[in-house]
Amino acid sequence: MDSRYDWQYLDTPDNTQINAVTAALKVSPFLAQQLIRRRIMTKDAWDKFQHPDLSQLHDPFCYTIWIKRSLAFNRR
Repeated sequence: MDSRYDWQYLDTPDNTQINAVTAALKVSPFLAQQLIRRRIMTKDAWDKFQHPDLSQLHDPFCYTIWIKRSLAFNRR
């Protein structure tokens, strides 16, 4: 059975990275590993991730436009 998706697995960060992020952000090693995979490795990036600003969010009204366009495209 062939998959429709091409899943790409990220490498596990090494222990030195995990220990550095654990100490810097005061989080568990498991959470540090997940944050490294999201490229959140500094205090500033962690703060932005924990406390997002409204300007970082997408406009929800654009989603309806995208849905309408994709439905119209699929009807062709």
